[in-house]
Amino acid sequence: MRQVKFRLPARVFTSKKKIFQKHRVNTVTFLRRRPLTSFFATLLALLLLIFAGNIIAKPAVEETVSQAEKKVDVYTIGAIPKINVQAQVQKDGVVTIMAQSSGIVQKVSVHAGDSVRKGVNLVSLSTNYQGGSTASLSRQIAEVQLTNVKDTFDKQKDMIAKQKDFATKSAENTDQLRQISQKSLDDTNSLINLNQDIVNTLNSNLQTLVSTNVGGANDALILATKQQISSFQSAVNQLNVSSRNLSFSTNVDNQPTRMANLSRDIAIGQLDIQEKALDLSKKVAQIQLNLAQVNEALMFPAAPVAGVVQKIYVHTGQLVTPGTPLVTIYNAGGNVSAIARVPQRVAASVSRIEESILHVGDRTFGELPNFVSTQATDAQQYSIIFTIPEEFRDQTSNMGFIAVEIPIGHTDSNFVIPFIPLEAVFQTRDSAFVYVIDGQKALSRKVTLGEVLGQDVAVVSGLSDGDQIILSRNIVSGDLVSKNQ
Repeated sequence: MRQVKFRLPARVFTSKKKIFQKHRVNTVTFLRRRPLTSFFATLLALLLLIFAGNIIAKPAVEETVSQAEKKVDVYTIGAIPKINVQAQVQKDGVVTIMAQSSGIVQKVSVHAGDSVRKGVNLVSLSTNYQGGSTASLSRQIAEVQLTNVKDTFDKQKDMIAKQKDFATKSAENTDQLRQISQKSLDDTNSLINLNQDIVNTLNSNLQTLVSTNVGGANDALILATKQQISSFQSAVNQLNVSSRNLSFSTNVDNQPTRMANLSRDIAIGQLDIQEKALDLSKKVAQIQLNLAQVNEALMFPAAPVAGVVQKIYVHTGQLVTPGTPLVTIYNAGGNVSAIARVPQRVAASVSRIEESILHVGDRTFGELPNFVSTQATDAQQYSIIFTIPEEFRDQTSNMGFIAVEIPIGHTDSNFVIPFIPLEAVFQTRDSAFVYVIDGQKALSRKVTLGEVLGQDVAVVSGLSDGDQIILSRNIVSGDLVSKNQ
């Protein structure tokens, strides 16, 4: 097809050029004469141009894409308030036998898995590597001493009895001698009286002879009478001395009798003390043997209960000191408990009618507290004790920990300061907030936190009864949410 070219005449281009030059000259002249008016006019034109451009270039409104709804876990304020704590497991049947004395392990008598009876020897210790034991030697010495005491005990008892009998007989002999002396005293006094009568008669005769002695006719009789008087008077004097001695010795109120009685009492008292000392020595010897046996038993630890050996910690030749673990035994018949330690305010508010939830492995069960202490048991902490049922005991370990959800108060108790799980709290540098369900959306709520207890934290302010706290952390404010069933 043939193309046709169109051309404007030359005079048309010349005319347009002149017109353009004319407008340019006029514009320059106007700008030079009125610069401020020109500046503001130009600025206004620029703003109008920008405004028109925004209107013309406005993008088309896109259709709103519907947001996906998120499933979340929630915690409701106003339900039974609960706190999550760790409880320590204590198994009464798990017993770890510790070394109570220093020594060298000479023999391990059991193996892991062995069933043992109460009192069966588990480990044998010695004082040196040759197997010598000072505790065994001390026990042998105590046995020999006790045997000697027992062998001589009856003989010494018999000797003490005989010495008592001798002291008694001596006292009786002294009394009999006193009775004999009393009879002698009576006889002596009778003889004294007789001799005194004779002396009196001789004195009377002497006076008669003296009064009738005329010319010395009675001199010989007078001399003979005086000689007789002297003889009898001497006898009377000797008898009086003997009588006084006998009277002194036979009087029970005088010193000889008192000294004899005192000597008897002292002898019997000393023998009583000796007999009691003998009885005491026998008892002490028995106690010393028992003590030696106890000390010896420290070198031969035995099973305190029947059970199954779980672990052996030592080997032959090992040096152990007091407190070194030797063997662990498990008795399946022992009780198993879980002890949660909480502040006093929580212990005082633990629900006694709502069951706590105990988590053992991947299993859970409800249990009421067996005991809640009213006094601090561990520093400032109070103890809440739960009994673990028999079917869960094999899944727990002694001194291990399990999670426990403990209800505080009861349903609708209007607990003044609720506890919420720590996982629901988001914290910034200067504030803390949680997400709550408002209608079908998640909204943030600023809260003031209190004390932390286990896996929960107290919320002092910012929440009200009925608020549903979102536990899931994969949400932001404004997300559509719904509760997990």
